[in-house]
Parts: sequence; C-alpha cells; structure tokens
Amino acid sequence: MKGPKRASGERSNAWSGSKYTNLTPFNPFDSEIPWWRFKGRPSLVVTVDGRDGLPIIVRPLHSAFLRPFGPAEVAAVLANIPAAFLRDVEGVYLLGGSLKQVRAASSDLFHYGCYGHGRIVLHAFPRAKLTQRLARAPKPSVLQGYTRAGVAFTKHGEAYHLAFSEVSLRQFYLYDVLLHELGHHVDRRLRQNDRRASERYAKWFAEAQARKLADTTATSRMTTA
Repeated sequence: MKGPKRASGERSNAWSGSKYTNLTPFNPFDSEIPWWRFKGRPSLVVTVDGRDGLPIIVRPLHSAFLRPFGPAEVAAVLANIPAAFLRDVEGVYLLGGSLKQVRAASSDLFHYGCYGHGRIVLHAFPRAKLTQRLARAPKPSVLQGYTRAGVAFTKHGEAYHLAFSEVSLRQFYLYDVLLHELGHHVDRRLRQNDRRASERYAKWFAEAQARKLADTTATSRMTTA
C-alpha cells in the first residue's frame, strides 16, 4: 500500500512556504518534527518577564544518540537572554533520534537544529558523528563555531578530522546552535525571503549573545570569588 503523497514545491525548511498545515518531513532527521503536537507536559518551563512561561519539551533519547545537556541547562542559557528576544517563542524542543536517523547518520542530511513558526528545535546528536573525516576544511565561519566550543580539528594528509568531546558538544549546542536558532526567531520578520542574509544574521546573533553570556559568567565568578 502506497504511503501519502509528499507535497511538492520549494522549501526553505521543514514546512511548505504557504501553510503550516502542509508540514511535510523531507528527511529522516525532520521526521520527529510533527511531535511538536504530541500531548504531554513540558519537562521544564522558563520564567520570562512579560509573557507566560516558555516550555521546554523533551523526547526520549534513542540509544544511538547523545544529548549532553538537559532542559535545565537550556533554561539557564535562556534565563540570561533579554526577554524581548524570547517574545513569541512557543517552545524549545529537544528531540531524541530514531532508528531511521541511525541509518542516515553518516549522510549529509543531519542538522543540529532548526527553527520554524516560533519553535526552536535541537536535534539529538548521532554517536557515530563524534569523530568525522572531512574531504575538505569547513568554511572559516563554521570552523570558528567549532573552535569556540572546543571541538578538536586536525589535518591528516589530505583529509581533515573533527572530534567532539561531551564537553565541546554541550558547549556547541548551548552557545552556538540554540542561540543561532533563536537568532532566526528574532530576525524572521526582517528577512523572510533572504536566506543568506538570515543565516548571516543568525550567526552574528549567536556570536554576540555567546560573548555577552561569557562576560556575565566571568563577572559572576569574580563577584563570588
């Protein structure tokens, strides 16, 4: 028996460009996205001034995936973000991975996170990608994000290698991926039809907020010392 027809047409993310009701997964790593509508209580709700709490919803983690952070750590980052940037964020969703995603983990389909319709999603990280062999060096802007998080990057002959530790993976998700997707939320009304400009803005936003969070943490440590 044939499955449902897939909607056709250009997509810039997991949704059709016209209607939210046209939600159509286009690869295994987006197959969990419809779980945004699953019933259940949030794992944690972040208190945000001037609005109802911001829910963090967590899916069970598949054994082939990692999530070296929890809702409390996501909440701790968001609690130090200006409330104006969190306006209209409907929730943060920590996905758990699936068997189909295990089979596709070695492909280029994987993405760390995504954003759409007020929802920020962080995908679970495949254990198989903790160490990666690259045919060419990442773009400088991408490499900077890895370096800031402490991801090891080395060259062996003509190939390049990336190696995540649990610590660097946590840093990368919390202070790069999470803030990058929040940047898309902040920017969505300004550059809806300019993908490149939107990516540049989200990258700048993540870097700027990460620096502010680092400064706040350093100041706090000096005060308590």
